[in-house]
Amino acid sequence: QAGTSVPTSVTMLQWRQSEPMTTWASSRFDVDDALYGSYAAMYRQAIVENDERNEAIVAAAQALAQSGRPTLVLVTSIKHGATLSQMLGVPFAHGSSGMEARKTAVQSLRDGSEQIVVASTIFDQGIDVPELSGLVIAGGGKAHHVVVQRIGRGSRTSEGKERLEVIDLWDTNSRILWRHSKARKRAYKDVGADMEVIEL
Repeated sequence: QAGTSVPTSVTMLQWRQSEPMTTWASSRFDVDDALYGSYAAMYRQAIVENDERNEAIVAAAQALAQSGRPTLVLVTSIKHGATLSQMLGVPFAHGSSGMEARKTAVQSLRDGSEQIVVASTIFDQGIDVPELSGLVIAGGGKAHHVVVQRIGRGSRTSEGKERLEVIDLWDTNSRILWRHSKARKRAYKDVGADMEVIEL
């Protein structure tokens, strides 16, 4: 509805090429396991324990915060969230952290005492932070409705808020994750976001 949301810009950081990789330089990444093992093992190595990717997430979140944007970093894995929370030195709100801890983390973002908060998928289940103007999609995923929901929540109007800036990662280190990234790009276009893909 007009007047209830701000425009959204999405920047997808793409790993060096537009097609999925068949090799990977990270010492913590096992290509055979990623290509032929379980999805959980691939996700753990390609996303959760991918040091280079995590460093890019941290840099993205810090850049958004330094530009004056209250920023939420969204993860799927609790372990991933704990890692990023430690790297950033910020709170991590997740389903197991207790209601009061979650409320405190969210309130710290709303009142400006924290510029960055890491959160699990609890953000997809009703957390309302209209002051939010920076969003980092750290956990991947492909579900169209989840992307739409996140953009809808993040783009809600707030005093002084002109735009929602989203940073996502286009993963090319796995054919599955590459397809997931492509699906998210389609979803961003479907919600009318301004799109840019930057090759790292």
